Amino acid sequence: MTAIDDLNSMLNWFWEIEHNITQQQFSIEEQICEKLFLQGIKRNDKGRFIVALPIKYDNSSKISREIALQRFKALERHLIARPDIYTSSIFM
Repeated sequence: MTAIDDLNSMLNWFWEIEHNITQQQFSIEEQICEKLFLQGIKRNDKGRFIVALPIKYDNSSKISREIALQRFKALERHLIARPDIYTSSIFM
């Protein structure tokens, strides 16, 4: 392949990206996720974007919630035992 062929393929690739020629086929889950993102995007008073995390509800989400709750409670116990860490982490 010559340098001209390389340049030509790179220009074609760039043109396709810029003009969105290559349409991606999203799965149903990805389509739902994108829809939730577009409907749920907000901006706060400081100009930051706020987006809700998409949560997939199934049997495994209950297990994940229980694990997250256990970790939260462990962190809370740790911070109660070490108030110096708790007060310094508030202002991060």
